[in-house]
Amino acid sequence: AEKLHGGRNYGALKFVTPYETLTYEVEVLQNQEYDEDHRMPELLLAQIIKEYVGYVAGRVTLEHWVDSAVEKMVALRKLDPLNEVYQLMLGNIYLLGGKTEEAKWILENYNYNRFAIGKDPLTNCYYLYLTAKIRGDVNYEERVLDEVGKTYMRHQDSWWLLYMILNLDNRYKNPYKRLEVLEQQFEYGNHAVMFYLEAYLCYQEKPTLLKKLGTFEIQVLNFATKYRMMTKELALYISNFASQQKKYSDNLFRILERIYKMYEEPMILNTICTLLIKGNKTAKKYFSWYQKAVDSDLKIAQLYEYYMASVVPADFHKALPRSVYLYFMHGNSLDYHKCAFLYSNLITYEDESSEIYAHYRDEMEAFAWNQLDRRNVDEQLRIIYKRFVVEASMNPERVKALYDVCHAYRITTKVPNMKFIHVIADDGTITQKSPYTENGARVFLYAKTDRL
Repeated sequence: AEKLHGGRNYGALKFVTPYETLTYEVEVLQNQEYDEDHRMPELLLAQIIKEYVGYVAGRVTLEHWVDSAVEKMVALRKLDPLNEVYQLMLGNIYLLGGKTEEAKWILENYNYNRFAIGKDPLTNCYYLYLTAKIRGDVNYEERVLDEVGKTYMRHQDSWWLLYMILNLDNRYKNPYKRLEVLEQQFEYGNHAVMFYLEAYLCYQEKPTLLKKLGTFEIQVLNFATKYRMMTKELALYISNFASQQKKYSDNLFRILERIYKMYEEPMILNTICTLLIKGNKTAKKYFSWYQKAVDSDLKIAQLYEYYMASVVPADFHKALPRSVYLYFMHGNSLDYHKCAFLYSNLITYEDESSEIYAHYRDEMEAFAWNQLDRRNVDEQLRIIYKRFVVEASMNPERVKALYDVCHAYRITTKVPNMKFIHVIADDGTITQKSPYTENGARVFLYAKTDRL
């Protein structure tokens, strides 16, 4: 506390784990009272906009949104009675809600003369814009558009002014023209919710406007899926377009993931799996997608290979889908761990008298002897050895291999940068030097006195 100076002190708390780093900003006030309402205006405005998005998405009625927004604007004006922008925003809310008389009353009580053109051009334009929308006079709208346009030329980074122009100029009723200027505005670093809403509505009206997946398009689609606004028609169009992409993209995957939660369509699932395969994604978290595709009998190149690559045998306690058995009947390129999982699953759950088992039998037996020769062992191989390693087929080399396997151990450690595991005999001799990999190291301990 003695290191804090008077006023605001800023810092951060950082929590680091092997999986992520979380940072929380901290603000400490010394010898001052903390104003709990200092962020209330920001919060109320965000709620008004978020609820408006909900109305556009069809989740709430216009009447509900207007009532809620008016209530919040009244609270805002109590917090800052001298803020005339809040007064104009209240008029705008009434106007959007079709309550023209209430909007007129608000604007008639607005002291327009207090704002000279050179003093606050943006607020001045906002007032003129609202009066133009209320009057509905074409000539007056053109004069206001001219005034707003001149101001915009001096403040081209203002999304607020561009919004007025878009809603005054009939040229921008065309979604192509509208989207064109919105993309230009994006270059100024605009990330307002209403900005993304306007851009999304262009795609909703005409999906074919989506001709590429650059930063702007990804951001707009990310917004739309985050707020659950996507129509089914646009969702399917995006899915088809995304399937044509040559490279994997994390952002595109997240968008498709959200779209699928809204519309569980086979086409969208197909695109997701195709994208994951392009990105060579085999982590455990992706298995559910490959599983859905296999269960849906989708025809996707390499689907079954990625299904097996991402499955975690220790978490899988049922028969593999029959289509998996059938797919790998004519050979596979799986690593020995996943190949062992396939065979052990077949031995555990498939009837030995079935045609599938009969087809695999010779292949599994050859695999068992090959892995025994290599001294490999894990839970799946134990099942295979138990079934195929029989006394009648043993010879001296196989007996020695089995003896080694029975004394094999998998060693893991949390010690960083481990390179090798040494086995030290009772007399101090190093009898084995086993390389340490991400899966640990395999050693053979034949005597109780052996040390690591």
